[in-house]
Amino acid sequence: MRGYGDTDKPAGIERYRMVHLVDDVRQAILALGYTRCHLVGHDVGGAVAWSLAAARPAMVDRLVLLNAPHPLAYHTCLRSTRSQFFRAWHLFFFQLPRLPEWLVGRQDLAALADSLTGKSQGVKRGAVCNDELEAYKFMFSAPGALTGPINYFRASLRYPDDKFELEGRRRPPIGQPTLLVFGCRDRFVTETAARLSGRYCRPGRFTYRPVPGGSHWLQQDCPDLVNRLLLEHLLPANGRPPALLSESDE
Repeated sequence: MRGYGDTDKPAGIERYRMVHLVDDVRQAILALGYTRCHLVGHDVGGAVAWSLAAARPAMVDRLVLLNAPHPLAYHTCLRSTRSQFFRAWHLFFFQLPRLPEWLVGRQDLAALADSLTGKSQGVKRGAVCNDELEAYKFMFSAPGALTGPINYFRASLRYPDDKFELEGRRRPPIGQPTLLVFGCRDRFVTETAARLSGRYCRPGRFTYRPVPGGSHWLQQDCPDLVNRLLLEHLLPANGRPPALLSESDE
């Protein structure tokens, strides 16, 4: 995703609006030679996955979200429930210029380490080893490496209409078979928002799987369980692989 690691890091908050993020994924699918895909997303990547499935339904066969409620479900809970409002403190803090980058980056990225491995909000003990943590620190310690990821959060509040409209059209309900797996120990997102996501899917297309011991970083906490649920959802008995792009489609 743009702004992370060695990807392009466009300047300006507007460049991290949902319309650009959706188009990034659309172009990646086509660049890989496919016309459609099974799509899996976590956290902010999950919001992008929801949005691509809505904006370009023909490109997404099946959808999986990990601790990523539908953007409208999250927005509804953010505005109407105290629990989600207070869990989203970082969303409001990140609206400040420069200060978030400085605070997250100080003391060898201690805030990042705490979010991943801290007792209150991090993964289960041992789920992220020290080498993995150092790799994250290496990536985010590069000059300007924190601004892109933080701009995702800045854009989400500064352009609220992106939650309701995509590419100039009202966001439609999700029609693809959709699985939302939710670690109930999440300190950033409430289970209410996760369960509410089914309201924005067509009847019979939404499956919710809570994981009581999982944190926000569910794929690190419970990799075997997550992989099994992914395979069960993405590879049904009569499953067909995503279609390659043919010469006539180019």
